[in-house]
Amino acid sequence: MRKFTFLLLLSLLWSSCKNEKTPDTIPEEPKLEKLAAELQCTSLSTDDTMPKFQISLNLSGKNHILDTITMCASIAEADYARYDIPSEAIDAGGGYFAGGGDYFYLLQDGNACLVMQGWQDEMQEDEGFHYEQVRRFVVSQ
Repeated sequence: MRKFTFLLLLSLLWSSCKNEKTPDTIPEEPKLEKLAAELQCTSLSTDDTMPKFQISLNLSGKNHILDTITMCASIAEADYARYDIPSEAIDAGGGYFAGGGDYFYLLQDGNACLVMQGWQDEMQEDEGFHYEQVRRFVVSQ
C-alpha cells in the first residue's frame, strides 16, 4: 500500500509540474472578403476577319486595361479545368482565333488581385496554357 501511495503522489506531482496548456479552441484566421473583381471584354473592331478586343480588369469600381487580344469572352467556372484555370479563380476570360489564343484569370492573394495570363498556339510543341503572373493590384482597405 505504501508503494501505491508513493507512486500516486509521484504521478500527481509529475503531472502538476507540466506547464503545458491546451487551448479550448483553435483561433480561426480572419476571413478575407472576396475581392470585387471581374474581367471585361470590349470589342475594338467590327472586322470579322481580324477581330480585336480589349481585356480589362474591373477592380473595386476602377477599370484597368490589361491587353489587346484577338478574341475575348468570359470563361464559365464549369470550364476552368478545361483551360487549366484553378477552381479558386475569381474570374476568367480570353479566346482562340486563327491558330492562337490568349487567356486570363484572376486570383486573390490576401488583399491583392493577381492577374494571370496564358497562351496557346496551334504550332506549340508542348501542352498547356503557359500561365504566368503579369500584374498585381493591391486593394487598400
